Amino acid sequence: MQLVVDNNPPSLSIVGNEQALLLDDITQHLPDMVDALRRLVAIPSWLQSGDVATPFGAGVQMCLDETLRMAAEMGFRTHKDVDGYYGWAEIGQGEELIGLLCHVDASPAPDEAAWFSSPLELTERNGLLYGLGSQQCKGPLIAVLTAVAALARHTSVLRRRIRIIVGTDAGTLGRCMVRYAAQEEIPLFSLAPTGHGELVRGEKRILQAYLLGPGSSELSLHCGGELGLVPNRASYSGKHQKMLRKQLDLYGYPWLEEHDGTVVLGQAASSGACADQGINAITRLCRALNAIGYCHPALGFCSLIVGEDPRVRALLGRIEDISGSLSLNLASLHMDETGSRIGIDIRIPVYLPYESFVVQIRQSLAQLGWQFVEALHKEPLDITVADEVLAMLAESCYQVTGNQCEPIFSAEISYARALPNCIPFGALLSGFTDTRGLVNEHINCENLIMTAQIYALALSNLQNSPLQPVLGRQK
Repeated sequence: MQLVVDNNPPSLSIVGNEQALLLDDITQHLPDMVDALRRLVAIPSWLQSGDVATPFGAGVQMCLDETLRMAAEMGFRTHKDVDGYYGWAEIGQGEELIGLLCHVDASPAPDEAAWFSSPLELTERNGLLYGLGSQQCKGPLIAVLTAVAALARHTSVLRRRIRIIVGTDAGTLGRCMVRYAAQEEIPLFSLAPTGHGELVRGEKRILQAYLLGPGSSELSLHCGGELGLVPNRASYSGKHQKMLRKQLDLYGYPWLEEHDGTVVLGQAASSGACADQGINAITRLCRALNAIGYCHPALGFCSLIVGEDPRVRALLGRIEDISGSLSLNLASLHMDETGSRIGIDIRIPVYLPYESFVVQIRQSLAQLGWQFVEALHKEPLDITVADEVLAMLAESCYQVTGNQCEPIFSAEISYARALPNCIPFGALLSGFTDTRGLVNEHINCENLIMTAQIYALALSNLQNSPLQPVLGRQK
């Protein structure tokens, strides 16, 4: 089943000068958007599993309540699940429902001491709004609220209802949308603004695993952590500090002294972006340790097999299809006398036969002496949607940014997977830095305005397009 758009749709509800007035209206509301974002950023809305009074913690619940309060102030009809799993804000009339899938739960602040300012205090510097969740979830939420409110002001009749669905558990198990799907109306068509890339037509398979190998009597390392992130720090506290620091300087790798040890510095990024962004501190440390005389299979794997090639062609050869190339993030390394363990996150092309790939990687690693233990597997998402719809959404981007917006395949897992008939239509626009979940997370004011404008135009177009559900297949 495909989302179908008539080749000769009715005229748009917002055209010409009216369209210009709509876009200008959103620009004029930037101060209101910043104030609204400040209200949400101030709330520590990450999972707190010990709070028995709420599903996911008092902070998450406070943020949901504040969002619905703001929506009501803007003229939306609002509803909250009796147990607090989700809420929604709706505007417009008609039997058909268009959804906008957002969430308020954010990741806890990483390395709070390294922030320029408090993560829970929205701070503006040079057109950038710094604050926890500002780009990951709360900025996009404010942008779509602003977009729908502006569209309602500039349109006499919205012939379809538009519902902003607000989840509370996007970052963990998605239990909020399981509850929503069981109790509420599923939109005929939805867009999710919190993903990566303006317009996504598919998402790669994700495989996370640990490689188990021999121990070391000479070297003890405990580096990295979350498998979904490129590690930006890797520490060494052995006896060859001076040699290591000299070698790091020769390579031009930044480091610092900390607690009588040496910390190699990198640049954090999401695992899905490891081929294009981020600098892996573990691979740099391992290369330097190899160079000063340490010898261990883990060092060789990290510095030579992975090294500066996230495509790991030395291990698997060239693996790609029309959705892009395979990438591997080396996320953690732990080794001592008892053994060694390497944590990896692999993003696998959408159409690659999975069973044969697993056989290949297991055999390749076994030849190097590593035991492969799967930790997590997520199926790819292949979105089947009419070209006219993709063109319509792309045109909304082009009208605002002036840049061509080609549908892409992403290495991320977006929140769009949480509901049927949902397309990732991201708020992170090309040319703006991805800081979601990182130290000094921020969103550009221009990005915030453009996202609201793009959504206003896209929703205007969708008001008059004959729709059938989109098929999002997890292969």
